[in-house]
Parts: sequence; C-alpha cells; structure tokens
Amino acid sequence: MSDRRAFLAWVGLLWVLTFVGAAVGTPPDPVTQAYVLLPGLVLAVPLAYWLTYRNGLERLRE
Repeated sequence: MSDRRAFLAWVGLLWVLTFVGAAVGTPPDPVTQAYVLLPGLVLAVPLAYWLTYRNGLERLRE
C-alpha cells in the first residue's frame, strides 16, 4: 500500500473512531458532542501523518 493510501486510511479510521467516541462518551446534547468531535477531527490528521510518515506505529510497538 502506498503512503498516501495508508495516510487516507488512517484518517478515515481515526475519524470513525472520533465519531463513535463522541456519540458514546458524551451526553445526547449536540453542542457537547461538537466540543468533542471537532477537536478530534482536527487532531486526526496530524496523528495519521505521524503514524504513516514518521513510523509512529513501529514506535508504539516498542
């Protein structure tokens, strides 16, 4: 798998996990869910970059 495809796969997976975490971990108030969801979506991109291009997955395994 190319690095770009791996990066997009990580972003997609992290976004899904963010949506699930916001839905399960917060009350059913849309404003409270947005407070958790929006920073999670923004932080997913640098985290996916670290996991893909900076060998973050291998560092986590050590």
